[in-house]
Amino acid sequence: MDLKKIVLYNPAISSFNMGDHVIALAAKDQIEFITKDAFVIEVSTHLPISRMYMRHIKDVDYRFVCGSNLLRGKMNRLFRQWDIRLDQADLVGESILLGTGWWQYGDDPNLYTKKLYNKILSKNVIHSVRDNYTK
Repeated sequence: MDLKKIVLYNPAISSFNMGDHVIALAAKDQIEFITKDAFVIEVSTHLPISRMYMRHIKDVDYRFVCGSNLLRGKMNRLFRQWDIRLDQADLVGESILLGTGWWQYGDDPNLYTKKLYNKILSKNVIHSVRDNYTK
């Protein structure tokens, strides 16, 4: 039996926001049938992506984003809920959203952000988002 390797992008890591913990736990509960017999690595969404660290986890079976209000329209701004940049998209890999929401409604995606999301969000699955605006 092949051991699946899974990355969980977890907003609860390094967060004092109780909501981040609640939604991350709920997201993990929904995919327990996938993760229970897998090797799981959790990566904070609130801390900058480390090229040195992430290069070791490129070859994985699934990448899940475990909730929170991580998406926004202008990811090239200084403040990002999910601390990733376009030049890091290859490290993040194609990810699957689980209960993820939009940070500030009305913040329409700019070209940079559309390119980033196009590179990091899987095109082969149906994502789980928190509301119609995020959809």
